[in-house]
Amino acid sequence: MAQETKPTEQIAGGMDMAMKSFQVTSRRMQLLASEMAGMSLDHLNHFTALLDQLTGAKSLNTVLEVEARFLRASSESFAEHVGRVREIYGEIGQDLTSTYESAAEKASEAAKQSIQH
Repeated sequence: MAQETKPTEQIAGGMDMAMKSFQVTSRRMQLLASEMAGMSLDHLNHFTALLDQLTGAKSLNTVLEVEARFLRASSESFAEHVGRVREIYGEIGQDLTSTYESAAEKASEAAKQSIQH
């Protein structure tokens, strides 16, 4: 015979799952904030380098080359950071899905037990 779960145990279990979900999501959000800060820093560094190079440019061709390198480097950096942001959001979704799947399985098991008694 299966052991009956008390309401206080069910509440505690629910709180544990909610806290676990919050902790996992909080860590992922910290990673996301870190990635966004890194993206901003990279952009600032690229822009600063652009200004330094433009002040030393002596011809229109040099200006165009410097700007083309800036655009290329900025685009590559942006694509890299956006890829990582996409991965983090995907991980958040997977974490939340697994947490709630676990909760649904426990609720289903509790419902089966209550029907049997």
